[in-house]
Amino acid sequence: MCNGAVAGVLVMALAALIGCVPRTPPRGIGCYMDRDALPGRVQRVLFVPLADDANCPSAAEGMTRALYSALQDRQLFHIGMLAPADTPTEEPAVDPRRALVMKDLLRMRQTSKGDAALLGTVNLFKPYPQMQIGVCLRLVDLRDGRVLWAIEHVWDATDRVTQERMEIYFHKQRGEDYDPLEWRLATVSPGAFQQFAAYEMAETLPDGAGSPDVGREGAVEKTLEKIRSWRKEL
Repeated sequence: MCNGAVAGVLVMALAALIGCVPRTPPRGIGCYMDRDALPGRVQRVLFVPLADDANCPSAAEGMTRALYSALQDRQLFHIGMLAPADTPTEEPAVDPRRALVMKDLLRMRQTSKGDAALLGTVNLFKPYPQMQIGVCLRLVDLRDGRVLWAIEHVWDATDRVTQERMEIYFHKQRGEDYDPLEWRLATVSPGAFQQFAAYEMAETLPDGAGSPDVGREGAVEKTLEKIRSWRKEL
């Protein structure tokens, strides 16, 4: 392939990744969204680890990791995790179960320099043979306490419609290496099931939900990495 043709392909790839493609939320995953406030309003999000209301700390920890990763992949805003050191010893820890008061908003905003906080709980977990996980989640504006986005949903690995979405998810993730039976791993593996649920939650956020520059910068950087890799192979 001549250099001109290669350059043309690379430019088209860059334009495709930077451009806006309408995103369709997963079927059956309902969410609340303040569409008047969310687009372009949030640049930095403080993620408070999910609380365990299912009497299964490992499920809350695993769901926190999976959701953090899924939101990073969307590249809608800069997201950071609240660490124990971020909470002064003289102040009570943030409780994701209760509503935030003005004192909470101010303290979290000063500590994290963030625009919003993501809080929630894992309120249900059942292992195989009837894998289920329930999550209650909300994104709160730290400037005025407004709820920008919220989800409350239970994923059931034995549900036929959920299984259809799981198969589509794994096919999309694996591409040409997809094994038609691979999606069944999520019906027995808590980690795989949590990744699937986290992906679906992140997908309910529309393109442009955060600062426009955050997603654009991430898309450009990823595309430039691919371009550099392709050039090495030529």
